Amino acid sequence: MRKIVIVFVLLIILGIFVAPNQIILRGQEEIRIIFRNSLGQYYSTNRYTLLINDLSSQGVIVGSYNASEALPSLDELLQYDVLVIPNPGDEDFSSEELDLIKQFVDAGKGLIVLGDVAYGGNTYGKPDYLNKLLEYLGIRDKVEFWGTNAKGDELYDNSINVAGRGWQVIVSSKYFKPHIISVGIEKVVITSTLLIVKDPAVIVATTPETSYAADADGNIHARGLLPWLAAIDTGKGKIVVCGSSRMFSDRPLSGLGSAYIQYEDNEKLFFNFIWWLTGKKLKAPVRIQVFIPIMDIFGLLAGAVAAYAFRMNMRKIFGFSFISGLFFALIAALQTALFGATIVGVAWPGWGYVSSGLTAQFTIFGIAGEYKIPAWQVA
Repeated sequence: MRKIVIVFVLLIILGIFVAPNQIILRGQEEIRIIFRNSLGQYYSTNRYTLLINDLSSQGVIVGSYNASEALPSLDELLQYDVLVIPNPGDEDFSSEELDLIKQFVDAGKGLIVLGDVAYGGNTYGKPDYLNKLLEYLGIRDKVEFWGTNAKGDELYDNSINVAGRGWQVIVSSKYFKPHIISVGIEKVVITSTLLIVKDPAVIVATTPETSYAADADGNIHARGLLPWLAAIDTGKGKIVVCGSSRMFSDRPLSGLGSAYIQYEDNEKLFFNFIWWLTGKKLKAPVRIQVFIPIMDIFGLLAGAVAAYAFRMNMRKIFGFSFISGLFFALIAALQTALFGATIVGVAWPGWGYVSSGLTAQFTIFGIAGEYKIPAWQVA
C-alpha cells in the first residue's frame, strides 16, 4: 500500500514538469521606450500591460505621453531611445507633434508605427492620420497604409490561421525576409491592415500566398503575398511600420483565450524591433514550458480515494485510474491539436470548458518571474 502511494505521488509530481506552461526568467538590458497615447485610442498603454511588464522586467525604462493632453519637450523625448505610436485615436497629429517626432527620428532615434484594421463597416484603423505622419517623415514614397479613415481594410487567410478565424493570420518564418527583425522568428499571428510598399527593399514580412485583403465593406482588393511589416533606415534614424497594433497587445485571441502578445514569437518580434532600432539586443523572456494536467490529477486522486474508501483492490484501481488518466490526456491533446482552442471535455460538449488562464508571480534567488497556465491547459 505504502509503495503504491509513493509511486502515485511521484507520478503526480512528474506530471507537473512536463511541457508546456510558461515560466518567464528575466535578464536585464537598459533601454528607454516611450509610448504615445491619445484621446479615443483603443490600443493605449493599458492594453499593452503584458508587453510593458516584460520590457520592464528586462530593465527597460518604459514611459508614455498623451498627445491630447500635453506633448513632451524635445529634450524630454530625446531621453528615450524608441517612440512607439500605436494606431491613433480620434485626433490627428498636430503640426507641433509631427515636428517633434521628426526631430526625434532625425536625432538618430527609433520609431515604431502601428496600424489597425477595418471590417464590417467598422473603421478602427486611421490610415489618413498615419500616412500624414509617414509623409512628414519623408518615407511615404516607400511605404504607406492602405485606404482612408473612412474605408480601411483587413488581411485574411481562410486556411492558415488560429482557431479557424480568418483574420488571425499565421505567418511563419518562410514569409520573413533576411533581416535583424526576422532573427529567431518561427511563427507569429497577425490581425493587420495592408501596407502599400513602393520600395520592395523595405519589406520585412508578408502574409502567405493564400491570404487576401478586404476593405471595410468586405470587397476583396488584393491577394497573395501581402506586406504588413516594413523597416526603413532614413540615414538618420530608423522606422518600423507595422499594420497591426493588436498583435502586441493583451487582447485575447478568439477561440484560444491567450493574449496576442503571448502567441509563439509575437513578443520576440517586438523585441527584435528594439534590437534593430537601437543596436542593443534585448533578450526576450525565456519561457520554460510546463504542463500541469489539473483535471487528470484530480481524477486520479478522486479515484484512488474512492477505491480506498470502499475497500476495493488498490492495485487494480490504481491501474484503472492511471490508464483512464492517460486516455483523458490523449483526448485533450487531440482536441487541442484539432480545434486550437480550449478543451471542451470528453463526456459531452461544453463539459470542462475553460475561458481564462491562471498567472502567478514568483522570486527565486533574486530572479523575478511569472508562472502562467493558458486557458486551454487549465482545462
